[in-house]
Amino acid sequence: MFPAVEQSITLAYGARTADLLIYRDVVERCAQRTPSVSVLYFAEDTRAGAGCITGRVSVDSVWRTLRRPLSTTFYISGPPAMLKGIAADLRARHVAPENIRIDAWE
Repeated sequence: MFPAVEQSITLAYGARTADLLIYRDVVERCAQRTPSVSVLYFAEDTRAGAGCITGRVSVDSVWRTLRRPLSTTFYISGPPAMLKGIAADLRARHVAPENIRIDAWE
């Protein structure tokens, strides 16, 4: 028998404004059913709304919430400029290339 591995998932979900977080209800339902899932919401608009961090999704904001960031696998999805910036920030923090997974869309 294998020992249980404690895994956690942190979802950083961002948009320009809080009302553009269109999957927020779905995310909340999943997080409620799965205790290992935590969510950080980001909105660029300074009137971000309840439960949102003002600004863009950033490595700095997420990094400090992770228990073992260097052994974390990061799945990044978003526009090309965002992907390039976040991937560069992760590499600057010595995250192994195989721990950075990218889903590019335009």
